[in-house]
Amino acid sequence: MPSDHVAVVRSWLDARARGAFDDAVALMSEDVRWHSPVEGEQRGRRAARQQLETAERDTAAFESAVRSVRSRPDGRVVAFVRNVGVRNGSVLDSEQALVFTVAEGAVSEVRIHVDDVDEVRAFWDDEA
Repeated sequence: MPSDHVAVVRSWLDARARGAFDDAVALMSEDVRWHSPVEGEQRGRRAARQQLETAERDTAAFESAVRSVRSRPDGRVVAFVRNVGVRNGSVLDSEQALVFTVAEGAVSEVRIHVDDVDEVRAFWDDEA
């Protein structure tokens, strides 16, 4: 497992992009915290995996393109991504910042910040 924080995050993003959720989850701590503007805070690998799988399972198409990955002075790593998806006839085109905390070589927290919370929530709404 990579020890450099940016390398850990890049490996996680790569696994997510490949749909290799076992690999992505293996890069996370057992008690990882996942903060979503849609689902709120989730804890643990199982919950984080469910969040990762949702995009594949609940959309007709979904793509997440990494724009950049930057290390912050506080030790966190920020990945800027563009998510594009199609679900129930709705289209999502969202710029997002994923803020990762890495501890002891594993992702211990992911905080997702989106450009338009209402748009993102409406897209993932079960009644959409």
